[in-house]
Amino acid sequence: MKKQTKKTEEPILIKGFKGFDKNLQCRDFQYDVGKEYNTNKTPVRCTENGFHFCENPIDIFNYYPPNESVYHEVVGSGQVSRDDSDSKIAVSKIKIGVDVGLKEIIQNGIKFIFERVKFTKENTTTGYQSGSQATGDQSGSQATGNRSGSQATGNRSGSQATGDRSGSQATGNRSGSQATGDQSGSQATGDQSGSQATGDQSISSTCGSYSNSSVVGKQSVACGLGYKNKAKATKDSWIVLAERNVNGEIINLKSAKIDGKKMKENTWYEIVDGKFLEVK
Repeated sequence: MKKQTKKTEEPILIKGFKGFDKNLQCRDFQYDVGKEYNTNKTPVRCTENGFHFCENPIDIFNYYPPNESVYHEVVGSGQVSRDDSDSKIAVSKIKIGVDVGLKEIIQNGIKFIFERVKFTKENTTTGYQSGSQATGDQSGSQATGNRSGSQATGNRSGSQATGDRSGSQATGNRSGSQATGDQSGSQATGDQSGSQATGDQSISSTCGSYSNSSVVGKQSVACGLGYKNKAKATKDSWIVLAERNVNGEIINLKSAKIDGKKMKENTWYEIVDGKFLEVK
């Protein structure tokens, strides 16, 4: 029996994020930034017709992987049809906004999750030597203070720790992990996940397929150890990338210092045939 989607008429504007190929096309339809589009195919049915996007930006990775896609902010209105499986939505009117990078996608994904989590004493802490843990799909965990720890387990989860020597870990597909502060560590485990560590001498790592790891700060390390992982870092930091074959076996493992010349800062790299390749 075919799964039914919910259809509603919503006059309000709905903000979200949409993925495209690198020519700003989706399903062979050409879009342009700043333009609004309308469909005459009504009623709108999610996955069947209308203009589609995701309210939770991390869900975009399920449809448009980071290695071959671009992402934009969008605003939807008119007829609305929602999908029960994730935050995918179809509308009869859509306006294409500015482009956003992976950093913004991850940050907005974590924000989206946090805004919908009911924080209690069990899943959020504030203060030095704090600890926080949330378990379940679409979970959110946040710890604030030096030597804090934050962990979220479940698909489309978000974990964030703020403070020097903090640790953040998110486990599950399409999860996001972010740690801010010197000597911090961020780890995301799961396919199509993202990890970011901000602060000197910090470490960010990913090990799921099609995941991305980045660091901002000196003497830090961004590690991407899964299939088709990408990594980027600021000057005077390092990236470490593994190249795996389709069976998941490691065939190359390379590291490089970001010197700003041969290896550019704030630039995504992946390994292809044993060589670092800049990802446009």
